[in-house]
Amino acid sequence: MSVARIHEDPRVTKPYTEEQWQQIDALGHRIDAELEAGAVRLTMGGEPTFVSIDDMEGEEWTTAAVGRRSANWPAT
Repeated sequence: MSVARIHEDPRVTKPYTEEQWQQIDALGHRIDAELEAGAVRLTMGGEPTFVSIDDMEGEEWTTAAVGRRSANWPAT
Protein backbone atom coordinates (compact mmCIF):
# COMPACT_ATOMS: atom_id res chain seq x y z
CA MET A 1 0.00 0.00 0.00
CA SER A 2 1.16 3.54 -0.64
CA VAL A 3 -0.07 6.99 0.15
CA ALA A 4 0.46 9.85 -2.27
CA ARG A 5 -0.53 13.48 -2.06
CA ILE A 6 -2.70 14.34 -5.06
CA HIS A 7 -2.92 18.08 -4.56
CA GLU A 8 -1.70 20.60 -2.04
CA ASP A 9 -2.62 24.26 -2.03
CA PRO A 10 0.23 26.65 -1.28
CA ARG A 11 0.53 27.52 2.38
CA VAL A 12 0.18 31.06 3.57
CA THR A 13 3.67 32.19 4.50
CA LYS A 14 3.07 35.93 4.78
CA PRO A 15 0.42 37.77 6.77
CA TYR A 16 -2.77 38.76 5.00
CA THR A 17 -3.08 42.34 3.83
CA GLU A 18 -5.61 44.64 5.49
CA GLU A 19 -7.82 44.36 2.39
CA GLN A 20 -7.68 40.55 2.53
CA TRP A 21 -8.63 40.59 6.24
CA GLN A 22 -11.58 42.86 5.44
CA GLN A 23 -12.74 40.42 2.77
CA ILE A 24 -12.36 37.45 5.13
CA ASP A 25 -14.23 39.31 7.88
CA ALA A 26 -17.04 40.34 5.49
CA LEU A 27 -17.42 36.76 4.28
CA GLY A 28 -17.66 35.55 7.88
CA HIS A 29 -20.42 38.07 8.61
CA ARG A 30 -22.34 36.99 5.48
CA ILE A 31 -22.07 33.33 6.46
CA ASP A 32 -23.19 34.14 10.02
CA ALA A 33 -26.24 35.99 8.65
CA GLU A 34 -27.17 33.08 6.39
CA LEU A 35 -26.82 30.57 9.23
CA GLU A 36 -28.92 32.76 11.53
CA ALA A 37 -31.58 33.25 8.84
CA GLY A 38 -31.79 29.48 8.43
CA ALA A 39 -31.97 28.94 12.22
CA VAL A 40 -28.77 26.85 12.01
CA ARG A 41 -27.00 26.35 15.32
CA LEU A 42 -23.40 25.21 15.37
CA THR A 43 -21.66 23.73 18.38
CA MET A 44 -18.13 22.66 18.96
CA GLY A 45 -16.85 20.10 21.40
CA GLY A 46 -15.96 16.52 22.03
CA GLU A 47 -18.46 13.72 21.85
CA PRO A 48 -20.10 12.22 23.70
CA THR A 49 -21.11 15.26 25.68
CA PHE A 50 -22.78 13.05 28.27
CA VAL A 51 -21.92 9.58 29.54
CA SER A 52 -24.20 7.76 31.92
CA ILE A 53 -22.69 6.95 35.30
CA ASP A 54 -24.86 3.79 35.41
CA ASP A 55 -23.95 2.43 31.97
CA MET A 56 -20.69 3.89 30.64
CA GLU A 57 -20.35 1.17 28.00
CA GLY A 58 -23.94 1.37 26.73
CA GLU A 59 -24.40 1.63 22.97
CA GLU A 60 -25.92 5.10 23.21
CA TRP A 61 -22.65 6.36 24.72
CA THR A 62 -20.23 4.44 22.53
CA THR A 63 -21.51 3.65 19.03
CA ALA A 64 -25.18 4.47 18.52
CA ALA A 65 -27.01 7.77 18.53
CA VAL A 66 -29.87 6.20 20.45
CA GLY A 67 -29.60 3.04 22.53
CA ARG A 68 -32.20 0.75 24.03
CA ARG A 69 -32.30 2.71 27.30
CA SER A 70 -32.08 6.29 26.01
CA ALA A 71 -34.79 5.72 23.39
CA ASN A 72 -37.33 5.49 26.20
CA TRP A 73 -36.20 8.52 28.20
CA PRO A 74 -38.56 11.51 28.21
CA ALA A 75 -37.54 14.49 26.11
CA THR A 76 -36.35 17.52 28.05
